Amino acid sequence: MVEVLPPARHNSQAMTKRQPEDDLPRLAIVFSAQLLVLQVFEAGAGARRIIWLVDRSIAEADASLRLLGRVGTVIDITGLNIDESADLLAAHEPDGILAFAERELMRAALIGERLGLPVQTPDTVTRLTNKAAQRRALADAGLPVPQFWPVPAGSDSATRTEISRAVRYPAIVKPQHGAGSRDAHRVLDAEDLSRVLERSDPDRIGDLIVEELLPDSWPRDERPYADFVSVESIVTRGQISHLAVSGRAALVEPFRETGNFIPSNLPAHVTSELIDVAGRAVMAMGASAGVFHTEVKITPRGPYVIEVNGRLGGSIPEIFALATGGAHSLLDIACRVALGEDMRFAELVPCRRVGYSIIVPPPLSATRVLRLDHLDEVRRIPGVDTLIVDRQAGDTVDWRQGWDGRLYAVYGVADDHDAMWAARRRVDETVDAEFA
Repeated sequence: MVEVLPPARHNSQAMTKRQPEDDLPRLAIVFSAQLLVLQVFEAGAGARRIIWLVDRSIAEADASLRLLGRVGTVIDITGLNIDESADLLAAHEPDGILAFAERELMRAALIGERLGLPVQTPDTVTRLTNKAAQRRALADAGLPVPQFWPVPAGSDSATRTEISRAVRYPAIVKPQHGAGSRDAHRVLDAEDLSRVLERSDPDRIGDLIVEELLPDSWPRDERPYADFVSVESIVTRGQISHLAVSGRAALVEPFRETGNFIPSNLPAHVTSELIDVAGRAVMAMGASAGVFHTEVKITPRGPYVIEVNGRLGGSIPEIFALATGGAHSLLDIACRVALGEDMRFAELVPCRRVGYSIIVPPPLSATRVLRLDHLDEVRRIPGVDTLIVDRQAGDTVDWRQGWDGRLYAVYGVADDHDAMWAARRRVDETVDAEFA
């Protein structure tokens, strides 16, 4: 059951200018290259007006301007600071502001703070987007966290050596600011870590973090599903609600995802424990409003929080819609939360079927696609809803790109988890790929 209260009134001075005949709420959205523009618009068509904040220095922004102008008002904030962006937006009388991309969360928070909109505080966004700050906040809240060692960009050889000697192995190295398993490395010993740190490009990657590698509950090749889930939650007016728990297909080396599914296939008592941990982790961020995608791993030592994200997870809105039969839209919910609606879900949203995604990364050794055949046949597999092809013959590939380096993605729906695994196997057997 979901309860929705009227939007809160905010402090933006611009609101006093609102014309009485125009009572639709106005939501500012910070454009990002991966944003599902039409899906966001269709999720709330006729229910709100959208104001697109566009920084044309972002790839794909120019190519999207015509479409953005058709489904909303476009404000060019290229080269503008926060105050200048806020001043431009204020004239359009916004009721809320939202960012879907990790790197735009802080910009949305700072602009929203200037205009008195319902946003996360900058301190909360720092905890959500900086892995070292997040680990400290989780530990301070009494949640179990792996040991970790921050590595500032440009650290000298002596500092790197000291960290290499202190680390508990095996470990994982990844950017402090980053998403989608990009530039994530598994290291087995001090020599291995030193090699990764020496090869790291500080100008491109920035600060790193080394974390103790949490033990698996079962070997990756033992079961088709991974030993971690993500919990999809919202916070409105300081109160948290959980909407869904998504399972994960088994990872491929080193830490690349191969798809997810809603609902999770874990027992109810395990799911309940993971939801509780995720809720405590979200509140440890200082969350007061927003949508959250929290990854929790099952270990022999109990559940550990992998990461709290202050945004929707990749592919989650698509499979959530498939699982619920279109009865609920995470994109619409995210927009309504950003507008200040006090939405409360008393329980997980009921799922009619199993919605799933299949994400196919290249092999670790691959550098170029030679063949990627029979993809058209995938579209004809029963239950397949959408096929997105990201690479074709001749394209270069690099496993270090993580989520962004995928070959193709499939979204589908099945009657149950067994049928979902059968569909995954059929897709794998259908596509024929060759790499250099």
